[in-house]
Amino acid sequence: MTRLPNLSHLCRRHDRILRQATRSRIRQSTTPLLVSQTRTACQSPLHLSPARIISISQTRPFQHQALPARDSSPLAEKIVNINASTSSPTYKIQEQPLGKLRPLRVIIFGAGVNGLNMLYTLRKEASGVDCVIIEKNPECGGTWYENRYPGCASDDPSHHYQYTHTLSPSWSSVFAQAGEIKQYLNDFIDNNSLRSSIHCNSSVTSSQWDEEKQKWIIGVKNEAAGTISEEEADVIIDATGIFNDYKWPELKGLQSFKGRLIHTANWPSDFDYHGKNVAVLGNGASGVQIVPALQPHVNKLIHCIRSKTWIAPPSKAVRYCHQHTIGTTNIFSEEWTKTLASDPEKYKIFLEEIDNMAREERFKTILTSTSNAHTSLSEITAYMAAQLASHPHLMASLIPTFPIGCRRITSSPSYLSSLCSPNVVVETSPIETITPNGILLASNSNLNSNSISSADPNLNPNPNSNSNPNSISDSETFHEVDAIICATGFNTSFLPRFPIIGDGGLNLQDAWSEAMGGPRAYMSMMAEGMPNYFRILGPNGPLAHGAVPRLSTHMCTYVLSHIAKMRVENYSSIRVQPGAVREFNEHIQAFMPRTAWAGGGCGGWYRSKMSTTGEGEGNGEGGMGKKVGNKGVGEERVTALHPGSQTHWEMMLEDVRWEDFVYGRVGAGMQGNRFAYLGNGFAVGEVGEDEVGNGGDVNKGSDPSLSSQATPQL
Repeated sequence: MTRLPNLSHLCRRHDRILRQATRSRIRQSTTPLLVSQTRTACQSPLHLSPARIISISQTRPFQHQALPARDSSPLAEKIVNINASTSSPTYKIQEQPLGKLRPLRVIIFGAGVNGLNMLYTLRKEASGVDCVIIEKNPECGGTWYENRYPGCASDDPSHHYQYTHTLSPSWSSVFAQAGEIKQYLNDFIDNNSLRSSIHCNSSVTSSQWDEEKQKWIIGVKNEAAGTISEEEADVIIDATGIFNDYKWPELKGLQSFKGRLIHTANWPSDFDYHGKNVAVLGNGASGVQIVPALQPHVNKLIHCIRSKTWIAPPSKAVRYCHQHTIGTTNIFSEEWTKTLASDPEKYKIFLEEIDNMAREERFKTILTSTSNAHTSLSEITAYMAAQLASHPHLMASLIPTFPIGCRRITSSPSYLSSLCSPNVVVETSPIETITPNGILLASNSNLNSNSISSADPNLNPNPNSNSNPNSISDSETFHEVDAIICATGFNTSFLPRFPIIGDGGLNLQDAWSEAMGGPRAYMSMMAEGMPNYFRILGPNGPLAHGAVPRLSTHMCTYVLSHIAKMRVENYSSIRVQPGAVREFNEHIQAFMPRTAWAGGGCGGWYRSKMSTTGEGEGNGEGGMGKKVGNKGVGEERVTALHPGSQTHWEMMLEDVRWEDFVYGRVGAGMQGNRFAYLGNGFAVGEVGEDEVGNGGDVNKGSDPSLSSQATPQL
């Protein structure tokens, strides 16, 4: 007798699909479904007609009722005739067993946190899928490879900023530095044998859907050789993110500067800043990190900012971590690291506490009508004022008036104190021009801002005095510097960096442009007119909700559900319905006025304009030059963030709404019948190939992990 393989993996996957479809139908009913709690392995959910759906409160012994007499009306006769038509002359049974998985090729764009996790997930949960990553950089790591500036680190606690399936007890500090995170990712690659599936120094030049082939045709450039080749894929997964296309500020004369011109996202390894006069432009996340890292080592630091920003005190989760650090530092004690490594249960409790604290604090703070928002406003204002107490003249220039969360909240234990150092000058006037040897600021009369030196906290605002560098002057101010460091962010427009052409020649670069109303996605992960296309952390994703590696796993699982359905039911394409995209985004924009994210007047990248007006558009950390036009002109939509909490996001992705999609099929006889995948009446592994022709072999075209002899996937 043929030994049956372990079908639990396929059963769980297919059962999940069926359960989700059933729940979708039940949700449409007005009364709940009472089903037995006892289920056998791979048992399909009970499908009951609305007439048999009863509530728990209505349960009573079943009473048999006589069936009504057959209706002899013409309409009833038509229904009988339709039901009597059992088959189509063109339909043919597929000579394969139920559970034979369709082979697929998947190409992932980007080997950062999300792309690597997607590759790992497919390797672990979908054996037999041919999957590769195309990565433009010479090494993996994404933003943690590209960003190497001094002070670059995660702003989430280290133990929170890691994959939930790959936990490291050996993080050295509360906030892991970029190099340590990059090493974690490379260890993850090697420990899971992923490197052979990653093609570095290769960039995508285009991606176009071929309707006849039902495949994506992808142009790939070999950066070393300069040649372009074509690859085909059934599914493409865009994990390039929005923090990989850094943006120079639009400043007059920028390229005329003769000193070192540096962007934080492209930090040169040969730059020695010790003892030099440097200017740092921008006070977004990277600016807040690099200023305190440079300040103790440079001769003079000119910090040019255009927008105020909230600098939050250490969160509850961070304070919890500090119980285990050395003194007042962020470095974990060796004893604590050893404890986590030797006591998995204690490590689990530690992680749960951090996660619970992070969830508790984040979302309620940005709901403008909640007490949490008002409390946070008072607490953060008091914290910033206390940090700047020795230099009160800085408060008006640095403490915002807009709601907390309107732009990204940053946290740094030493940023504000570094601004109070004698060798730091804070400039809030716009930059007039960059000269070959420095920065010329515009007249202070244009803005209610000033040139502020921290050397003398007792400002004497004498507009006629040019001899005092601490004075407010209507004249232009010039700073001679050896280096200009641009911490001015990224192109965060969500537009693909290369053409992605879907149905009917639709280019996603055009569809998501400002002229077309900005980016609109489904669940942040799918786009209208783009079959078999998934975007990890796309528009209206959880970018301000939690640590990306933790969120990544939920997104990867969601994509896996779609791929599993394609393989099990032999679909060649999955398209999200336009109405689903429209209504999902309608809900987003109706919800956003409840949040600080929808507020204006704070800059940042959470919102997109309907038209191009003002400066700094698409810039992750704001423009630095003179303001042109009115940044408030035109409609703005929140396009970066999910309309809910982290838990809300995770629950939303648990059940795929299959009713929101249109499916395509391949193969002779497959197009017209959704049940063709049921095949020849046998299930995978039930019988041998010699018993039913080519239909019974578990190892022919199916998932090897379903075989009892298969090597377990690590």
